[in-house]
Amino acid sequence: MSLQCLRCGTLLAFAGTREFHEGTRWGFIGDWGELLINKEAFDVYFCPHCGKVEFFLSGQGEAKRAAPYAEAVSPASDIQSAGEASRSNLLGLKPGQSQLTDLYQHIGYPSAYRQVGGSTALRYAARFPDTPDVAVVDRVTSTLKLVAIANADAAFSLSDLIAHHGEPEFAGIFNGNEHHFFAGHGLAIVAAGRAESDILYVQVLPVGMTLNDYIAADGYAAETFVFASP
Repeated sequence: MSLQCLRCGTLLAFAGTREFHEGTRWGFIGDWGELLINKEAFDVYFCPHCGKVEFFLSGQGEAKRAAPYAEAVSPASDIQSAGEASRSNLLGLKPGQSQLTDLYQHIGYPSAYRQVGGSTALRYAARFPDTPDVAVVDRVTSTLKLVAIANADAAFSLSDLIAHHGEPEFAGIFNGNEHHFFAGHGLAIVAAGRAESDILYVQVLPVGMTLNDYIAADGYAAETFVFASP
């Protein structure tokens, strides 16, 4: 199970194992004095996003903690950390399979986080602050559940989506917007209507999700639009 920052949800990085002395240092009697001092070893993890530090007893519960992340997750560039997520990279993620580490490595750190139920919503909003791209991950497994790509620059047209995926099924009205589901394609659209310019978000979902699953989750409305209002 991966370790996430309790403050902001970012994956923690491993900073090594540190020993801490108990009581007074006896440096005046040299290294022999150090042998008489009780020491406790801690595994130290830190959040590369907000700087929070976590300590764990070395040798205890290691099976529950993932391998050190310092090399696996490198800090994002300034552009990435500001939220300039690539559409092609977002579309390349696979909900139900991709992990939180995939978001950090291939897209970068988000501009904001928010906890929504048992999930963490990550906001990528540098280009369109009012209509951000959003990724949602499970807080326990760190598995990606949903990618919602804002259509503010008309990157997706209804006619193109229908040409590639067939006619969508109407899923319902959630959060005041229409949701249409492309069965078997792991795709849905959130729209104000059925006009070409009315698509608000394109949602990338697990391919095996059914229309009933989508409806039962209220079209992921709360998670998708968690950042859409001030």
